[in-house]
Amino acid sequence: MNRHLMLFLRLLLFLSLASCVPATKVPIESVYFEHSAAMQRRTLVVFLPGRGSGARSFGDEGLVQGLLQKRRDLDVIGVEAHLGYYQDRTLPLRLREDIVGPAKKRGYDNIWLVGISMGGLGAMMYDTTYPEDVTGICVLAPYLGEGSLLEEIAGAGGLAKWQPGAVLGHDTDREIWQKLASYAAGNKIAGRVFLGFGSEDRFAATNRLFGTLLPAGQVVTAQGGHDWQTWRILWDKLLENAAFLETGPHAELRDGTAPK
Repeated sequence: MNRHLMLFLRLLLFLSLASCVPATKVPIESVYFEHSAAMQRRTLVVFLPGRGSGARSFGDEGLVQGLLQKRRDLDVIGVEAHLGYYQDRTLPLRLREDIVGPAKKRGYDNIWLVGISMGGLGAMMYDTTYPEDVTGICVLAPYLGEGSLLEEIAGAGGLAKWQPGAVLGHDTDREIWQKLASYAAGNKIAGRVFLGFGSEDRFAATNRLFGTLLPAGQVVTAQGGHDWQTWRILWDKLLENAAFLETGPHAELRDGTAPK
């Protein structure tokens, strides 16, 4: 195929994909699944959707119902954190100014971010941008780049020893893992960062690498791929963990021991 024609077709593809991305809004839109108007509850769970999904998908797919069956003493909100907020790099700021900050002013003591796929990356971006701003995060099959740095990180002896160096140009993978390397400090993850992924998920390799930083009780896996059926199984497993959704590093795991 003619080189100029190939470039033209790629440009058309890029423009068609870009046109499908919704415009970002200020404030970012959200929907409450459960809300105590009298502020009798002190814990707020914030759901961040994956690419191509909306905030209401967590209700449609049963994750909200599963959560409320286990815990009736919390409020639940979904955020329309679509791809546009990642492309213009405003997601952490919008979450802080429109969701987390106002929630704290209303009196919530514990705020947890729950993200799936792209939303998992969003939860991590927020947590590494504003350390200690939320009680904890739970990420299911988070997008952590395309895996281009796996060999480099392994060759350095693991993520805790890896030196990411400077991020040049549009090196998205290095930018992501540079932020994740900050979790190597144990006090940032114990009892407050939870991970779940399917064994056949296309992101399993990157998820497995990140999981090496976490205490074993904070990582769950299940047979399955990058789909809601697998995420529902992982979500149920996480909800069985007594530390998840508690008050952070002082919570106890199911076996009665404090996270290490």
